Amino acid sequence: MSAKEIFPVDELETRLMERFRSFEPRIEFVDHLKKRLGSPPDTTVAGQPSWKTGFVILTGGLLGGFVLFALIRKLVRWFSR
Repeated sequence: MSAKEIFPVDELETRLMERFRSFEPRIEFVDHLKKRLGSPPDTTVAGQPSWKTGFVILTGGLLGGFVLFALIRKLVRWFSR
């Protein structure tokens, strides 16, 4: 049998069924999975961020940008000597 040989679908299914044995899952597992899939998850969605959160993010971004700018400027001056 070559690697490029094409099997009909029925023959392929038969070969797969011969290779892989079927099994029955535990009833407890199936019941637990059914319960988890049937009920909504226990999560809460956070509300919209307050103006304080936006202010902290903006201030941190500006401060970080200024520090990065100063560091790059200092490195350029140091290497240009």
